[in-house]
Amino acid sequence: MLRVVIGLDAKTAGLVLGKGPGAVRTAAYRGLRTLARKIRTPPPSW
Repeated sequence: MLRVVIGLDAKTAGLVLGKGPGAVRTAAYRGLRTLARKIRTPPPSW
């Protein structure tokens, strides 16, 4: 959220979170990929 919604760069977001910029980029990539998969998957039919 810090990167996509607020618009922080990886270095600044890493300082806020106590992580390195690489870890922030990786987490953002994985989170967006998971979100995209969930959006594309149709909801279960009850």
